[in-house]
Amino acid sequence: MYNSVWHVEIADDQTPISGPETTDVGFFAEDALPELSGSHVRRVPMTFKLARGDEPVPYFDPTS
Repeated sequence: MYNSVWHVEIADDQTPISGPETTDVGFFAEDALPELSGSHVRRVPMTFKLARGDEPVPYFDPTS
């Protein structure tokens, strides 16, 4: 399985809107995330680590 994470920047005057594959959108600080479900509990914190450079890019899940 492949997962893709995108780093997106928007202008200050733009507001994100939900689309056909989402129920809601928003921006959250790493220490203020809403409750996460499923594999997001692992994936979202890892994304912050990758963005900070705390993990190598590309990152591969451990095999064991």
